[in-house]
Amino acid sequence: GQLNLGEKAIEQGWSLLKKHGVHPDSKFVCLHVRDSAYLDKTLSHINVDYHDIRDMDIANFRKAVVYLIAQGYQVIRIGAATNQSLALEDPNYHDLCLNRDAEYGDFLEVFVVSQCTFYFGSSSGPVSLAACFDKPVLEVNVTPYVPFYSTQSRFIPKYYLNDRNQLIPFRAMFDGMQVSIDNL
Repeated sequence: GQLNLGEKAIEQGWSLLKKHGVHPDSKFVCLHVRDSAYLDKTLSHINVDYHDIRDMDIANFRKAVVYLIAQGYQVIRIGAATNQSLALEDPNYHDLCLNRDAEYGDFLEVFVVSQCTFYFGSSSGPVSLAACFDKPVLEVNVTPYVPFYSTQSRFIPKYYLNDRNQLIPFRAMFDGMQVSIDNL
């Protein structure tokens, strides 16, 4: 099964998205790029630096966003907090992470994921939401490997280099190799 929003929630969601120039007939992709801001904000009292290995630079997504826009998609970035912005001025790119709605931000994220054509981004919490709505998912820089929940998922693993600057085969992690900051 999959999660579905009620009629009133869908109506409210479109009303909020229309303020950003996104309409029910729009074809759009949901983008989420994990950085350290969310954990720094919510767990500032403990050291969570070990999660930094999953963080990405949003600039690495620029070519993909430009490509998707050229293919007729609007791209909507979600996230509760960020310390990055994408250097892109385009009416078809909407950064709801930097321009987060103070009252409806969480709801709008859920709505965007529920209505998107597909979800694209780094390995982080919102990808589970995409699975709840059974949306196609493309995750990049995935670490650690976690089996996907969505029936339409694809991923590109993070590349690791050993201390001799050689690529560690992805298969080695399945064969029991422990990957940590210390042995990279």
